[in-house]
Amino acid sequence: MKASPGRSGVTVSRRRVCRIMRENGLAGAYGRKRFKVHPGAVNEADVSNVVARGFGGRAPCTHICSDLVCVRVGASWC
Repeated sequence: MKASPGRSGVTVSRRRVCRIMRENGLAGAYGRKRFKVHPGAVNEADVSNVVARGFGGRAPCTHICSDLVCVRVGASWC
């Protein structure tokens, strides 16, 4: 609907087209969202332990993990 007046040299906005269609009892047709098939299964590939992390500790406070939010670099915070 919006491209048709544009070919005639008339510039109209999306909202104006919506208003005119609503006044005439028309509604836009939307396509249904379809599921996209992804090839392969999730977590199918074997990933090697490159870092050689040892998370097998059972005693408390032997392996501590944290998220870095702010890091001080020189005189400023990043």
